[in-house]
Amino acid sequence: MGVYTRYLIRQHVWRIVVASCLVLAIIMPIHVGAHVDETWRVAAAQGRSGLADTAVFVGLRSADVLAQIFPIAFVLAVLWSEMSLGLSGRRLMTRVAGRSLAAGLPALFIVAGGSVAAQFLLDNYARPYSVQSLVERKLGTYWQYVSNETGPHGAWLAVGDDILQAGSFDRTAHAFGKVTLYRFAADRTLREVIGAQRAFPQAREGGGFEWVLEDGFRADIAEPGAPPQPAGAQEQPGRPVTRFASMAVDLAIDPLWVQFRGFRPLYLMLPDLARLARLKALPADQPDYLTALHLRFAKALVPGLVCVLVIGTFLVSSARRSTLAATGIGLVAAYLGILVSNAVGVLGQGRYVSGPVAAWLSPLLLLVLCALVVARLLRLSAMPDPATLPRADRRQDAPARIAAGASVDPATAVPLESAP
Repeated sequence: MGVYTRYLIRQHVWRIVVASCLVLAIIMPIHVGAHVDETWRVAAAQGRSGLADTAVFVGLRSADVLAQIFPIAFVLAVLWSEMSLGLSGRRLMTRVAGRSLAAGLPALFIVAGGSVAAQFLLDNYARPYSVQSLVERKLGTYWQYVSNETGPHGAWLAVGDDILQAGSFDRTAHAFGKVTLYRFAADRTLREVIGAQRAFPQAREGGGFEWVLEDGFRADIAEPGAPPQPAGAQEQPGRPVTRFASMAVDLAIDPLWVQFRGFRPLYLMLPDLARLARLKALPADQPDYLTALHLRFAKALVPGLVCVLVIGTFLVSSARRSTLAATGIGLVAAYLGILVSNAVGVLGQGRYVSGPVAAWLSPLLLLVLCALVVARLLRLSAMPDPATLPRADRRQDAPARIAAGASVDPATAVPLESAP
């Protein structure tokens, strides 16, 4: 790694830190300002330190916000760094010294690679940890992150051919409270109703798990496949209701899902999200965990790719335009790159296209655009640099006169001019 590359990396990293802190300082009051008083008041009512709870709330919320603003802060910071090099004359100095516009590409690629690691850690560990900690401590806006409302009639879950009504959820024990299980036959007729005060999972000896219902009842409604009663027939007496202290049933709900019920996939740690993406025993109409898993990996590539696209566009434009004009073109490229990335993600989440395909389509498009821009920059770098060529208005006969040994009148000599 050369001296020039190390210099550019220091300039980029310093401005990335400054830009992230500035954007975070601007955004944070909007996110936490309306909830500081409530956090302080709730902590004081529960006998805790209001200052400590507020500090923890702001700190955890900062990790959540930083994961969201890092891509734009990163791109703007590197663009700021490149723009300052152009306005200060340092880039002109390096070009006159013989370096091409592509001399800064190694530093750009290294910084872009670092952004991939930073975004990956923020999305997969820092943000989920902060959100889950807020929910666990019940600080500030914790209720915005998890939908745990069961409603006046409980939560209704479609589990295979059956329907489960749960009055409450216990995330720690992976259990349900006050459940009613409606079991249907193959012809969709109600077969039995099972009610219990509590339902919890229990591992089987041969592997897998089963659900144990405690303190409940079982009512048989009709035999599977039994013909309906003919019209006008005498009504048969109802089947008896059997009470039980404990009963095991097969229920296609994995205990891990109960632990994270209500959490959006983007608030889950990467190991937990990967486990949920492999599960088959889930209620109907649940989030697409597999698509979310692919998006986690694909999203980490976006800031670096957008940065390479923006800076490459800026450098190509700066070869023929002013620094400010090139900056404007770079900002337009940044906006379009982020817009395309978000639009393709929406297609996958809305299930207009396959989730994994939508997740990786955006990075692939950005990669193609980056390759085109970098190739254009390398072609420009192989051409003669206009900054080192003689001006057109210089006297064309000066080299011939000097070669012929003619003296040059100092009064009519044309001084060397620096490039604009």
